[in-house]
Amino acid sequence: MIMDLNLTFDGDGTTPAAITVTRDSTNVIDMGVAAEYSVGEPLAVTVQTDGLFAAAGAGTLTIGLAGSPDNSAWVTYASTPALSIAQLNSRVVGGQPYAMAWTLIPRLPAGARPRYYKLIYTVATGPFTAGAVHAFVNLGRDHEEAYPRNYSVTGIAP
Repeated sequence: MIMDLNLTFDGDGTTPAAITVTRDSTNVIDMGVAAEYSVGEPLAVTVQTDGLFAAAGAGTLTIGLAGSPDNSAWVTYASTPALSIAQLNSRVVGGQPYAMAWTLIPRLPAGARPRYYKLIYTVATGPFTAGAVHAFVNLGRDHEEAYPRNYSVTGIAP
């Protein structure tokens, strides 16, 4: 996967950004005035956790993708359910714990395309005492499902 630091919400590619309390992403991504990013291969928003989330209680994290045409009036377009510590630490994709991946929205009918994007991290029953994320825009979803094998090797003659 190729990561562009200009398209990064949180983390710098090597060091993830800590999430302890409710906050917005460190960076707001500006897609530009005339960006036609819905043509061709769609762009995806990916959030990977460090797999080390902890809290004194039963903390949960909700991640929302928000967009704005003017960087001031924000609309949340998608949101995860409340993710428990166990879920944040156990969703493994490509060797990295995985929180979510969404495709950026195309132009809305009779509406302004969001030029700016940010993530909103909402911590409930927190704060977290540990845990961090890498969050970025990339080509396609970094997504892999592990399924149990559907065959048996016993009883097969060589």
